Amino acid sequence: MSALASFLGSLVRAFLYPFTTSFTFIQRLFLYLTSWASTSPKRHVADDPVSVADRWVRELEEETGAIRESRLSGYDTYATGAEAQAGPGPSTLSRRNENARSHRRLIPEFYLGSYESALNQAKREARFLCVVIVSEEHDDVPEFKRSTLLDSEFNKILKDNHFLVWGGDIRDYEGSQAAQKLGTTTYPFVAFVALQPQRSHTRERGSSSSPALTVLSRHQGPSTPVDEDLPISDIGPTSARALNAHLTNALLPRVSPFLTRLQAEEAERIAQRRLREEQEIAFARNAEEDRKRILARMEEEKRQKEEIEMQEIVRAKEEEERKKAIEEREKREQARLLWYRYARRNLLSPENKPGKRSLRIGIRLPNGLKIRHFSESDSVTSLYVFVASQLIPKEYPVSEDPESPPSGFAPGETGINADNWSFKLATSFPRREIRWSASTLLTDVNGLQGGAQLVVEAIPGQALIPGNGQNQDEDSDYNTEED
Repeated sequence: MSALASFLGSLVRAFLYPFTTSFTFIQRLFLYLTSWASTSPKRHVADDPVSVADRWVRELEEETGAIRESRLSGYDTYATGAEAQAGPGPSTLSRRNENARSHRRLIPEFYLGSYESALNQAKREARFLCVVIVSEEHDDVPEFKRSTLLDSEFNKILKDNHFLVWGGDIRDYEGSQAAQKLGTTTYPFVAFVALQPQRSHTRERGSSSSPALTVLSRHQGPSTPVDEDLPISDIGPTSARALNAHLTNALLPRVSPFLTRLQAEEAERIAQRRLREEQEIAFARNAEEDRKRILARMEEEKRQKEEIEMQEIVRAKEEEERKKAIEEREKREQARLLWYRYARRNLLSPENKPGKRSLRIGIRLPNGLKIRHFSESDSVTSLYVFVASQLIPKEYPVSEDPESPPSGFAPGETGINADNWSFKLATSFPRREIRWSASTLLTDVNGLQGGAQLVVEAIPGQALIPGNGQNQDEDSDYNTEED
């Protein structure tokens, strides 16, 4: 009996197969055409992709009562009126955020931008891209939002594996463009995209090419049923359970190793590039330091050279001035020596005979003590002329003394001034200087009335004995007494 029933069932199915097949084809064609027709009334034909994506995510948050995890830092927006008026501090916000994470339902961290920019970032960073496209005209979309997009395990898989998630509505320009490129036929629609090696049967063995973005899988249709007793093949294709099983058992084990290798290679390239940049920076810094060091050394060498040249110029000038001063001093000494000889011949009065009307004066000269008797009518000039005559070197005899004074000196006693003398006289004890003064008699000088003993002192900067280069700072075998 059971065999007969089985035979009759097979016969009925065979008879109805053409009709069921045609009905299924017509149904899918109708859904495909209505899906494209529904894209015509676009909400934002040409709007900023970031603003459109942000608006869509906020509408999703309002519809589901969930929130992206990145916006939990501003969770005070959802606080009660009393909490808002209290003005929470940092610790209050921190506790509130922790409570929000534990109690508030979350949606995926959607990328805010265009579909193309999401693709580019997924390619650049070698990450998975999860694409979510919905149409509000489909009855299965609200349940998909409430169940699949809020499923904690689904969101955890996306977060733990660093998925980039992009979503949109076909009423928006970006959503419709993504739907056309991905070939959607019904909604909700979920696709997973990632870099994969390019497959080419004509590529030569051993050659390599850059990986390309590839649609790894497409999932479209209702997210129900989700009965735990049903096998995966019988539940809704966009249900969290189906997507989690697909990701965990198929897609991640197959694709993750390749992406991990790409990320490691990119990280190595970045590290190498950063290392090269750091080396270039260090090289440039060292080169700059070397340049500054070389410039500093050159400047120092230039400064030292200029300093040496300046010192040489100063020394040369000082030497020139010293030689000039010596020449001028020698000229003055020679002129003074000629004047001493002129004074010896023309101004020196004869020595007075010893007696009551004579002054006995002892004069300590470099060559010894010299005693001379002066007349009471002799002046201080006679005393100075006598001392000057004793300072003339012996190689100049009296017979060869000039009869007229040298150039620069006036004749006679009237032409004498204090600059004619290279010495000064003083009593030995107590010391009292005997200054030269014109027409002053010796008897009028305090300390000389009864005779005296005098010492000869050189005037600083002048030779005591003209012509021999000796002055008060040189050894003349003669002591100078001072107070």
